[in-house]
Amino acid sequence: MATLAQRIIQARKAMGFSQAVLAEHLGVSRSACGHWERGKSKPSASHLISMAQLLNVSHEWLATGRGASQMTSMPHRIAEEGTELDTPPTSLDRDLAEITRLYAALSKHKRELVIALIRTL
Repeated sequence: MATLAQRIIQARKAMGFSQAVLAEHLGVSRSACGHWERGKSKPSASHLISMAQLLNVSHEWLATGRGASQMTSMPHRIAEEGTELDTPPTSLDRDLAEITRLYAALSKHKRELVIALIRTL
């Protein structure tokens, strides 16, 4: 079974994030991420939860290695507010994951510009 450090690396790389990008979004230093990935320290419970959400993996898998790595408890589509559909990922899901990955890699200023642009559309 992979270690916590190996799972963090795997999930981070799967999203195309650098340690610096992950650190920025978690509000920690890049060196903190490096320590986690080398097994020198462990992230706090709150950082693990935030990291799992950001990296689109299940918290249980990230923390323990048990269960599926991909988020399976979240609905892939919503039929109407409050109604979940148990459907496989769609091309829209893949597009949203790619947009999320690209957005997360932007600087804070560029993310603000993207939000402003989307609001004007």
